[in-house]
Amino acid sequence: MIYTPHRFPDHGTYESVLEPWVNLSILVPVSYVGTLVPLFHEHEGSVGDTDLIAHDRAQIKLTMPLRELMRNFFDELKSTSQGYASLSYEISEMNRKCRAS
Repeated sequence: MIYTPHRFPDHGTYESVLEPWVNLSILVPVSYVGTLVPLFHEHEGSVGDTDLIAHDRAQIKLTMPLRELMRNFFDELKSTSQGYASLSYEISEMNRKCRAS
């Protein structure tokens, strides 16, 4: 486990890097779904199911690296949706970030 960039091994001395991911569920008015998609891509989110909850509400499920959730994602979500979006998440699994060449 590496907690700071200073302790990260030199390039080529590791086989792969794993990082924690989260499963998110976002509830938002349907009118904001289109404006949120670029935000998801900016934060490396992978959109899964999008369900219509009521005639004016959607539930969007996506996965993203935990570091991206911690990188101001919630504030940007609230700002983009004018405060209407709500978010819940759970820690998922460790996924491969990259492979050393």
